[in-house]
Amino acid sequence: MNLKNPPNWLDRVGKEYFRKILPALEALGKLDPLTYDLVATAAQSYSTYRQALDTLNKEGRVIVSSTGAIKCHPALQIEKQAFGMLRS
Repeated sequence: MNLKNPPNWLDRVGKEYFRKILPALEALGKLDPLTYDLVATAAQSYSTYRQALDTLNKEGRVIVSSTGAIKCHPALQIEKQAFGMLRS
């Protein structure tokens, strides 16, 4: 495994985030397989957060159900969970 390249399974946004974080870990001498996996997980969470945020910006934070009830958009929960993962 090449620790300087993001995992193939990350999408474009995740890979960009990964490449943004990696130099700081290298400079501190903290890049190893464990921190690599942690950065990859954070990058995936960031990408999920951004996707949910983009959806909410396009569609709004509330939806109207088929019965006419106003509800929170399902992407709100995804945004909240992904942001929580980033903060932990």
